[in-house]
Amino acid sequence: MLVEYHKHSAGGYAFIVYEPPAESLPWLAVCIGPANVVLGAEAYATVEEANRRIMELADKFAARADGPTNFSWSKSPLSQ
Repeated sequence: MLVEYHKHSAGGYAFIVYEPPAESLPWLAVCIGPANVVLGAEAYATVEEANRRIMELADKFAARADGPTNFSWSKSPLSQ
């Protein structure tokens, strides 16, 4: 189930948090780029952690002076 969806309109990048498909699995924070390419994904124990991370990445993306070119996913120390 899709829980949270943030999409930056420029360049077709999507920042998404997915609910675990089973109780023992983690929440997933995912960035999907143009042409539906997954640029990065991280697992989190709680939806709050996953949402916090996805918002950090969306903010980082939006703040780039050169736009979406060369956007990279940097692993968070909080991810599992």
